[in-house]
Amino acid sequence: MDCETPLGPGANIFLPMSKDIKAIETHYNGYIFRSRTEARTAVFFDSLGIKYHYEPEGFDLGNLGFYLPDFFLPQHDCYLEVKGTNPTEIEIEKCISLSNMTRKDVAIQPGPPDFRCWNLIYRERIFEFSDRRLSKVHLSNDEFDIINAIIHPIDDKYSPWFIAPGFEDKDGYFEENFVLPHWREAVYKSRKERF
Repeated sequence: MDCETPLGPGANIFLPMSKDIKAIETHYNGYIFRSRTEARTAVFFDSLGIKYHYEPEGFDLGNLGFYLPDFFLPQHDCYLEVKGTNPTEIEIEKCISLSNMTRKDVAIQPGPPDFRCWNLIYRERIFEFSDRRLSKVHLSNDEFDIINAIIHPIDDKYSPWFIAPGFEDKDGYFEENFVLPHWREAVYKSRKERF
């Protein structure tokens, strides 16, 4: 499913399309993405300088079936699953299973890049939050947290994940002026890209 229905001319917000509408295969940056939402996510990553691999490998999750994560982010050492809407319980269960199998973080992005937190299945516990940085400690092999997070490029200035509990509303959205300018511009660029 894709999110490509603008509210009106010049609107900056996209509404989820009906589940009855098929995703639109989209070419961008040498990849053939299964949906425009995935392609917009790639534009978002390119704008932030975040390296990605699209659908790099599949996994046998046993009773949950085979699973092909949308993105692997090598700098962040995590997988990203892009969903047209909020993930279902089974989709979250698959991401938790993938995290347990690979020992890597798995993020779930609901809809196209927007001013909204992702669900992050995090294999390290948040220890301290200060100055837009995280301190963390590793969890044991069978532990994980699911937190709301915003991705950042990895550099000397910012943590790869920015956690801001309490700043988002009940649906995970936050004020546009809350994010850093480079992140805001990446969201706008992903919205404006025409394929």
